[in-house]
Amino acid sequence: MGPKSDLFNKEIECIFIEMVRQRPLLWDVCLPEYRRTDLKRMHWDQIAEALGPRFTGISIYLIY
Repeated sequence: MGPKSDLFNKEIECIFIEMVRQRPLLWDVCLPEYRRTDLKRMHWDQIAEALGPRFTGISIYLIY
């Protein structure tokens, strides 16, 4: 199994999806801020922190 299956279960995956959905800066290319990698990094770090100590912003970004 890959790294995704080692970190994510159904509950964590649902929480992750909802948190990304609430942050359109990560997925809405029409937003002027979409190109701001510093803001995206901040959002990925916030999501990782909420998911728990096994996660980092870069690890969830690379998985998804």
